[in-house]
This record gives sequence, structure tokens and C-alpha cells, in this order.
Amino acid sequence: MTVRPVGGGGPAAVLASLAGAFFVIAGSTGSGWLIVLGCLLAASLVVGTVWPAVAVSTARVAVTAPADAQVGRPVALVVSVERAGWGTEVRLVDPPGDRVTVDGPGSGELLATPARRGVLTDVVVEVSSAAPLGIVGWRRRARLRLAVPVAVAPSPSEESLRDVLAAGEVPADATRLAGSGSEATRGVREYMPGDPIRLVHWPATARWGDLMVRELEHPDAPQVVLVVDLRGPAAAAETTASRAAGLAGAALDAGLRVVLWTAEAGGQVTAPVGGRRDAGRRLALAVAGPLPEGPVPPGALLVRVAAEPGGGR
Repeated sequence: MTVRPVGGGGPAAVLASLAGAFFVIAGSTGSGWLIVLGCLLAASLVVGTVWPAVAVSTARVAVTAPADAQVGRPVALVVSVERAGWGTEVRLVDPPGDRVTVDGPGSGELLATPARRGVLTDVVVEVSSAAPLGIVGWRRRARLRLAVPVAVAPSPSEESLRDVLAAGEVPADATRLAGSGSEATRGVREYMPGDPIRLVHWPATARWGDLMVRELEHPDAPQVVLVVDLRGPAAAAETTASRAAGLAGAALDAGLRVVLWTAEAGGQVTAPVGGRRDAGRRLALAVAGPLPEGPVPPGALLVRVAAEPGGGR
């Protein structure tokens, strides 16, 4: 995008005025040292104006992001910078994040905090510089396409198994549902807020250096069909997505199988989710639209969450 000046008009005008005054006085008095001072000021003005503009226009930035993120939680983006001059600053604009000053080519992590649910396909970065003299600052913003889109899941609300059962259309017994089915470990994943401490997998945690939890498989467990209707006001839709994430997580933690019914850009989707991360990805892709109409498997607990009263029916 276009390189634009950011402030600095005052100092630049002062230098230009002083340099012009020295040249005028030197011309009338023949003073050589005033000519030297005028040349120094003019050179400083040129360097302080042109150098940062060149540094900003020639800098090249690339951003790499993880495949998953969550609304309101910082996520580390790897930012690589090439052909950047000394004192160049790089800042994440969308999603909003950290600022770093670079002194040459290199790469590192910057934290950004997604503010909205969905699929993040690009980011906006700002490159700026006023180095080396701080006379005139220049900036340039660029929208960079991500090689791998980021699924930004909603922030799950606090829910429990009893909340799941209370939201169901058929009364169910929490003790019966929570205790049903055999339990086996399907794999391990990174810890997410709300995961029970009993699921922590200590050997994997020691191996990877991050807190890891078990993903359980309950082949005989009862099934929860969670219908997520996002049709309605935008704010209500995001609240609904957060509640759906919380309900799905609570049901999964209790050992229940969860099937999400959602609408996506490509059409209606009816599919089971394997864990909290999988549910988050599905809800990141969910949009407002017509939902699947069934049939509901026999014995399944049907739970509807909607942005508007009566939605999903």
C-alpha cells in the first residue's frame, strides 16, 4: 500500500527554514562557515526525510500463523522481516497485536488477539520508521495472505453437564448419561481452559513441555445432537456460538458423543466432533443459514441453541 508520512512536519520545517536562512545570510555576507552549516542542515533534512521513506517502502514482511485460535486469547504469529533498515517498526493491526523494532532481517513471534470468530485468511501489518534522526516518520500498511487459514473459535461459555441436560428437549438423567459407555484414550492434545484436571496426560506433558490432556473415546456413550442456529443479530449470534462451544465442551468432558448440526458457507453440515478443538473449528466455520432437519438418532439428546427465540426449529 502507499507509503505515507506520519508527523514530523514541524522539525522538517524548522530545519528547512534554518538552512534557507543560513544560505541567504551567507550570500549577503560571504561567510563560508554559514554555508557549511546550511549544507549540514540541508543534508540532515534530506537524510531524515528520505531514509525512513526508503526503509519503509523496501521492507518485506511475511506472517505465519497456527491453524487454530480462540476469540480473546493471544496467539503467537511468526513474523519474518527482510530488507528492513535500522529502527524499522512492525506492528500487527488486524488482528490487533504487538509492535516490535527491527534492526535488520530476522524473524520472531508477535502476539495477536483475535476479536471475532471466523476463518482468518489474511492479516494487516504496519511498517513504520522515523530513523535515524526522527525528523519525519513514514508508515505503510499491507494486507498479507496467510498460507494456512486460521480457524478462530468462539470463546466457550462456562457450562456443565447439567446445563447440557437442562437445554435438551427430552429430560435426561445426568448420572445415567455421565456414567454410560466405556472409556478409552483416543489421543492427546494441548490443554484448553475448562479441561478437567483428571484428563491431564503427564507423560505427554513431560515430553512436549506443554500441558497436554487426553482425548477420550466412548464408543457406547449416549449421543448429544447440538443444533446451532446463528440466524439473528450479530451480537446474539456470537453469544450463541460461545454457548454452543461451552455446551459441546461440557458434553465431551462428560464422555458423551457430540454431533453438531450447523450451516456453513458450502451448505448444511451434520457431523460428529472429536474434541473441544474440533468443535471450535466447526463453530469457526458456522454461519447464519438454514440448518439440517434431521432425523435425530433414536435415544439422542437434542439440544438447540439459537440467536433468536424459536430459532433452529
